[in-house]
Amino acid sequence: MIMKKKYRYVLTMLSSNEQPNETELLKKIKEFMGVMRFAYANPSIIKSFQENKFVIKCIRGYESDIINALSFIKQLNGKRTGIYTIKTSGTLKSLRA
Repeated sequence: MIMKKKYRYVLTMLSSNEQPNETELLKKIKEFMGVMRFAYANPSIIKSFQENKFVIKCIRGYESDIINALSFIKQLNGKRTGIYTIKTSGTLKSLRA
């Protein structure tokens, strides 16, 4: 029997008021997590609420690895920035509230 993959959604915020470059952000996450853990976590940016807030989707159990990798990112698009985790949830609906 094949089990359905369960996902977690991490609401994050950039300290700068810029839209993050998705490929550069995922490349930085891979750099800090390592290739194998990145492949297992399967992160993707799925939604932007405002200019500096966005949601990262990952496989359940790897959300703490994603959060740790985000805390190490200090520069995006050649500019200094910080990425902060606001909330982690199992559904997108609860992130909006």
